[in-house]
Amino acid sequence: MLGEGFLKLADGEVVNAARAVQAARAAAVVPAPPAPQVPAIYSAEDRSVVAPMDIDRRLPSWTPATAIARTTEHHGLLEVVINEQGRVESAILRTSVETSYDRDLLAATKSWTFKPATRDGVAVKYRKGFDIVLTPR
Repeated sequence: MLGEGFLKLADGEVVNAARAVQAARAAAVVPAPPAPQVPAIYSAEDRSVVAPMDIDRRLPSWTPATAIARTTEHHGLLEVVINEQGRVESAILRTSVETSYDRDLLAATKSWTFKPATRDGVAVKYRKGFDIVLTPR
């Protein structure tokens, strides 16, 4: 009689274990498909990357509009993303240089060219900042 009790108890544990496995399988989360790989954008912080080199980075000419502008030095910060082909992919002014000059500066970046940045010999995207200084003459 005692043996029969153990067998019934053992059968119940096996059934419960099987139910637990089935419940776990049913509750298992199906992993999401992997996100598409977005190319990294490197910067000066990435020591394994050789920075891009200027080929053509001409700044637009500047004619101060006011007497104050003609006697004041103007500073700004321009940030560009240079793609794997050495072209400016995007440009933003982190700090305005001079209101009448900013639009011309951003337009000029579209024609800038660089020898692309490289990582392990492969061209990569690179974020680079430029201090822009307009000095009156």
